[in-house]
Amino acid sequence: MKNRLANFELLRVSAIFLIVLLHSTIYLNIKDTHIISNYVALSLLKIISSTGVNLFVILTGYFLLNKADNGIKRTLNLIGIVWFYLVFFAILYSTFYKSLSLREVLYAILPFKYWFINVYLALIILSPYLNKLSSGLTKNEFLNLLLVLFLSNVVFGNYIGLVNGFSIVWFVNLFMIGNFFHRYDIQIKNNKLIKLFLLILCSSFIYNTLKFNGLSIFNRFNDVYFIVSVEGPNNFFSFCLSLTIFMLFSKISLSEIKSKLVLKISIYSLGVYLIHEDPFIRELIWKNDYILKYCIDSIWTPLIIFTYSSIIFLVCVFLESLRHKMFKILKYEMFITYLSNKSIQIFNYGIFTINN
Repeated sequence: MKNRLANFELLRVSAIFLIVLLHSTIYLNIKDTHIISNYVALSLLKIISSTGVNLFVILTGYFLLNKADNGIKRTLNLIGIVWFYLVFFAILYSTFYKSLSLREVLYAILPFKYWFINVYLALIILSPYLNKLSSGLTKNEFLNLLLVLFLSNVVFGNYIGLVNGFSIVWFVNLFMIGNFFHRYDIQIKNNKLIKLFLLILCSSFIYNTLKFNGLSIFNRFNDVYFIVSVEGPNNFFSFCLSLTIFMLFSKISLSEIKSKLVLKISIYSLGVYLIHEDPFIRELIWKNDYILKYCIDSIWTPLIIFTYSSIIFLVCVFLESLRHKMFKILKYEMFITYLSNKSIQIFNYGIFTINN
């Protein structure tokens, strides 16, 4: 961890927390509230938290630049952790909550239940080739590539089937942005970034409010929805906010004590996502949740949502830390390294055989 930058690791932790917060706001129907201050606060929370996925993937592109490995070890490691949690929580759910049939158990423990992890694994596999691509580009060529990706995903995504932002194409876009930020230092003053952040946030809120209230302007200009919608990772406002937040965090300087704490927590970040989005855990904390359901008209609703999300995040961090300790005892990393080396040997042998 010594080569990690604490400010960006803080952003990684924040990105995962924003994802948890986003899920809290999604399961609470904002339009049901009769308190205008709640609508405003929850709308702003949802807009800001929608940047979580984008920020995490941008950071991946930033940190994986110039990595020498081929992604196989990272892929095997993540698949193993995903499968562990699926099996572990299926057993707990069946034992203590509701019994499952053998068919349900077998289906539950099949990997690839998470859309984010599925696309993220594909990105990890592609990352060595994306790094080679970016290393051969000049700055102007790189900017042109990012412009093409932006237009394809954000502006014209509706017309070419990339509207929802849940695809590998969008993740490649974010990965390349992370690469670009690592290669080239973008200097923008803090006060300008803060003003830009507030401008984007307010614009997004105004648009979101008008759209939710069904103003006829959006029926007349329906194509505008697909460019500035606030519902998906690749919407215009979320994308711009993500870039602004990334640049703001790039200027943060942490004390040594805070850096150590952030670096310690950041290694558990992805585990937080896996735990709270496990199919069985998701049912327990969201679908059967009474806290979010009955606090919609409380003046404390925003605070309750934030606190509830924080508790979920901290509990998941604790559970992931236990998983880390158990895997260390079981020498899991050594096993994955062995498996990775064997996979590479088999792959290279296959390529050699084909070539000869």
